[in-house]
Amino acid sequence: MNTAGLNIEGKRLQIAVLRKGMRGFNHIHSEEVQLPEEASSRAGALKEAILKLREDFDVKRAVIGLEPGKFARFTVELPALKKEDIRSALSFELERHLPLLPEEYIFDYARLPSEKGKLRLLVFALKADSISWIKEAVNGAGIKLKGIKCAFLEMLGEFARGNPKAGAIFAYAGREECFLASLADNAPEWIRTMSFESAKEELAAAGKEVFIAGETGNFNPALSYSNSPLQPAFVLAYGRRNTLGMDFLPSASSNMDYHVYGLYALGAAAICLFLLTPILGYYKEYRAQTEIKEEMESLKATAHELVEIRRELERIKGKKEFLLGVRSGMNRPIKALSSLSATLPKDAWLWSFSMDEKEKMEVKGFSKTAALLIKPLEVSPVFKNVEFSAPVHAREGWERFTIKMEMEE
Repeated sequence: MNTAGLNIEGKRLQIAVLRKGMRGFNHIHSEEVQLPEEASSRAGALKEAILKLREDFDVKRAVIGLEPGKFARFTVELPALKKEDIRSALSFELERHLPLLPEEYIFDYARLPSEKGKLRLLVFALKADSISWIKEAVNGAGIKLKGIKCAFLEMLGEFARGNPKAGAIFAYAGREECFLASLADNAPEWIRTMSFESAKEELAAAGKEVFIAGETGNFNPALSYSNSPLQPAFVLAYGRRNTLGMDFLPSASSNMDYHVYGLYALGAAAICLFLLTPILGYYKEYRAQTEIKEEMESLKATAHELVEIRRELERIKGKKEFLLGVRSGMNRPIKALSSLSATLPKDAWLWSFSMDEKEKMEVKGFSKTAALLIKPLEVSPVFKNVEFSAPVHAREGWERFTIKMEMEE
């Protein structure tokens, strides 16, 4: 089955196609495509590129990689929890670290080394509406979307698989900035974002083993770094599991993919189970008694921990209720500023914004033609009662304006 790895960085789409066989993967095609800047045209261009891969190379599924700048990231510490309880606990942490509602994000996490009785997690979050055009393009092309990944994390995971020396630094060169990670026990000690000039200085002074991937040409070639022979698109198509592997594909969009060799393995397992039935029956009662004893011992040992976890969750719930009350009054100004940024023309800029408890706003700024600002604000679903609250003053080709308005319910 042929898989395409599609790494999207700005306007650039890097493509790698691999064919999976019984002996592993074979690389059959690589190319680079330019996507349009206009958001309305990007889905169509991506769909055309995928349709061409489907027609020319019989691609059946795709894994999408996004540049690390598209993600919010943070590290959290929690008490030791069961795997099924971690996501519920993280929903509280998302409210503390993200500017918008947690429901507007898709997030995933990786475990980091931590002290006994504690849980330390690296969390990446992606706005759900930022990938709608990708899902539209892939589904429209008629292939399976197998995952949406962070290219930086996938490359970092490949680096960690090589068991680098403690303190080794991995650098991922993006379009406009560099992402650095220091490793210990094959997990990141820290992750930083900085300019290329700052990254060069830090890497030169680190005195550690340095491994670089991505746009390696952004670094001084005189420095002795180890460059990755693999491109992110290839790693995405290869799809090898690693300890940092995160997926930001909504669960409703995922598809179960059964490979023919997996079916053969299941058939062989069924035959073995049939042949071993007499032996399994002989040990059935003994094994059941042993499991019951072990379960009772485990329950006794963890009873106290469960009580402490419940108390901690109750404390977290109280904090959540408090923060929800605070946030209800915080998100409205953020929404207002976001809507103003999207509604006002490019030649208009603000130098003052205020909102009172009744959600009445006053904005001040400059524009080439202030009279053209009222109409787009009036038709916006966010604002109402839009009008100038002071005379417009013109000077040196610019007009200073003061506008008052209210937010819709």
